[in-house]
Amino acid sequence: DRAQFVASEFVGQKRIPSLPQTSQAENIFFGDFSPEGLWPLRIEPLSSAVGTADELYTLLEKHEKDFYILTPRRAGSLGREGKDILSLSFRKGASNRDMLKGVLHAAYFRSMYRKFQLLNAKGRRRYKVGSENVERLLEESRGIANANARRFIRELGEQNWETSLVRLTNESYPAYSIGPGWKKGFAERE
Repeated sequence: DRAQFVASEFVGQKRIPSLPQTSQAENIFFGDFSPEGLWPLRIEPLSSAVGTADELYTLLEKHEKDFYILTPRRAGSLGREGKDILSLSFRKGASNRDMLKGVLHAAYFRSMYRKFQLLNAKGRRRYKVGSENVERLLEESRGIANANARRFIRELGEQNWETSLVRLTNESYPAYSIGPGWKKGFAERE
């Protein structure tokens, strides 16, 4: 939650908040959290972010050289209609920079999505997971996050944030791994 709040402030306010400011704004409810109030971020295994083997193949092929995958998806619980969330999965070997860049990517996506909603408020159109517009925003926000990641991490250091100890994976949220023959494994499956 701290990383999300800091990234959100960087994107929206163009500044890194201090440690005390962040402590005051921290999520005390331990549920799905989004500083902007929409598209909460869940760090989870890649298997939770996809529904089918075909979706998994498409994601892995698209992000073969990346060390994180940010996926918009619908998350439901026990018969309730689901809500839109962002699922963030890390590849084995992801660095601290990759992890921070994934959180920054989510913040840019939410910021762009909100602006897109406001522009379309009169028409009352809502863009759903899987729609072409959401996918376009996801790719555009990735590019902006890539362009600003170095500055984000530098400014974190200038504000005395510890960036060398970022750890967003563990046994609860295992990293995914792809080897050189992963595509062959999918072909053999058919």
